[in-house]
Amino acid sequence: MGPKEVLGELVDGAPATDPVPQGQDALEPASYDGRVPPGPGVDAHHDVTEYVFDEPGTHAVQWAPGGRRSNELTVEVG
Repeated sequence: MGPKEVLGELVDGAPATDPVPQGQDALEPASYDGRVPPGPGVDAHHDVTEYVFDEPGTHAVQWAPGGRRSNELTVEVG
């Protein structure tokens, strides 16, 4: 049992992780080998992604699986 792969993450508007496979719901994976607590609830057990920004300025990270979009995280690099 481990965290799920992060799919559909964008950094500065460009794909940074693999896209969600065609025909798969990003929030309801086709297979999962971990325990699931009784619902209702949200399964937030995903891998952690890390990025290094070489260029100074404002950078944006957003999760956009299957057409859905999270809030945008902006990071100011000096």
